[in-house]
Amino acid sequence: MKKTITLSILCLLSFSVFAQLKKGAALIGADLSLSGTTNNQTYGSSETKSSQSNFNISLLAGKAVKDNLFLGGALSFATSGNKQQGSTMQSLKVYGASVWLRKYFPVTKSFYAFVNGAVGGSISNNDLSSIGTTEKGFGVAITIYPGVSYQLTKNCYLDASLNNLANIYYNHASSNRSDAIGNPVKYTTNNYGVSTSLGNGNNPLQLGVRWIIQK
Repeated sequence: MKKTITLSILCLLSFSVFAQLKKGAALIGADLSLSGTTNNQTYGSSETKSSQSNFNISLLAGKAVKDNLFLGGALSFATSGNKQQGSTMQSLKVYGASVWLRKYFPVTKSFYAFVNGAVGGSISNNDLSSIGTTEKGFGVAITIYPGVSYQLTKNCYLDASLNNLANIYYNHASSNRSDAIGNPVKYTTNNYGVSTSLGNGNNPLQLGVRWIIQK
């Protein structure tokens, strides 16, 4: 009985050591999304065409500053457009950067839970061709969310997370326009708040691939 208990303890200890993501390990990842919509409307002999497109990419890299604790940064770019009858009505570009911290909690040999926190900022350029003006803005945000990670191969991990579970944000935008008789008017918009949500929009679960390269 004592031998069985001793062997079990040794197995658990060796298993726990094996599951650690060691200090000095490198983490890299990329997120990519692309979507589009086209609409055709026919009124008698006339036809109206419109289309929308969205593209997002994020690149991130980090390093384990302690066992199971990673510190890193990320760069992102997003663009979206709206066209009608082949003419651009709106074109939005957003550039972002963030610093993130992620803590892993080994659960089994290939399975981890984690908590991810990030502080980031963004700048945007929104070309509103439909009303002849350009809106420029910036934003800052603090986010935190939990997730799980499964080791598919030696260095490849599949992540599933609840992005933006908690979010503190501030956004500012301004543009110069003209009123009905041509007088210049400056518009400014400020948005801020604290929110909690299970994901972004209608997609509560976010999937991603990460590569962790240990020394």
